[in-house]
Amino acid sequence: MSDEELHPCLAKDGRNPFSRCTCSCMAPLFLNGHLIPYAVAASSHGLVDLYQPRQNLLPYAILLPLPLPSILTSITFLCASVFHFSNDVGIVASVTGHIAVLVLGAVSIPLATDVFCVFYLLCHVPFTLLRLGKKNKFGAISLGCLITASLFATRIVTASRAIEIGNFAQRLVISHVIASHGLQ
Repeated sequence: MSDEELHPCLAKDGRNPFSRCTCSCMAPLFLNGHLIPYAVAASSHGLVDLYQPRQNLLPYAILLPLPLPSILTSITFLCASVFHFSNDVGIVASVTGHIAVLVLGAVSIPLATDVFCVFYLLCHVPFTLLRLGKKNKFGAISLGCLITASLFATRIVTASRAIEIGNFAQRLVISHVIASHGLQ
């Protein structure tokens, strides 16, 4: 699927999804790359939040039903992403990595998406499981098995190389970032 098919509001050159959007973006965010199916499967790591105290899950109850404007959601999503990944690599590396992926996305959305997915799959998800393992070994092992099974299932099932991270999905991620902060 071409970038233009994925998001008709892309600029004529099809490189920058935010350069001339007519649908009040930034949300949704469109990603297209070879590793997307694996990143989607590994997103089950968000279930780590089930091992949090109940009060840590309050952001889900507040943010998910809340109809936030797309631009506010997207800006919050970006800030939450930088903060969340700083738990893995530090704030400077997180900011640098986000800027690098955004700049790379201006050249090639699939390449930028795959670079993000490599970090997500090889750094973020394993570090999340390690943090959970310090608090709940059974939970980390169970979640690790679920993620592994999901990754193998992805090899069997043909999945799209493209994904839309819309307003609701971004609020879900923001909720996960706030809730999972208790793992630190």
